[in-house]
Amino acid sequence: MEIEEYSQDTNYEDGIVLQSDTIKYEDAYKLNQFQTIDPLPLVEIISMIFEGIIKQTDRIPDQVITIFHGKSVPEIRIGDYILRIIKYGKVSMESIVLALIYIDRLIQLNQGFLLKSINLHR
Repeated sequence: MEIEEYSQDTNYEDGIVLQSDTIKYEDAYKLNQFQTIDPLPLVEIISMIFEGIIKQTDRIPDQVITIFHGKSVPEIRIGDYILRIIKYGKVSMESIVLALIYIDRLIQLNQGFLLKSINLHR
C-alpha cells in the first residue's frame, strides 16, 4: 500500500495517512513509515505492575467505597482484560499508556482510594 494510492475521500492530510473507518490503526502507521509494536510485552508489564499493587492493597481494608468498586472480583485476568479492551475497543497502545498515567493521577489526587482487585477492572 502506498500513500499516493489514497484519494481525497480518504483520511489523507498534509502527506500523512490518518486512521479512519477504512484505514486501520496499524495500516496508517505502516503507510506513514512508523513501526507498530506487539501489545503482548507491554500488556504483560502492565499486568505485573497491577498485580504487584493489588497484592499489597488487597490486605488493606477499604476506607472509601467508590463507584469503581464492584460486588465481586472478575474472573478474567487483568492482562487478558486489557488485551480484550485493545482488540474490541480498537484502542491504541498509546491510549493504554495514557490510561495508566490517569489511573496514577487518580490515586495521587484521592489518597483514600486504593487500587484493589475489586475495582481494578473498572
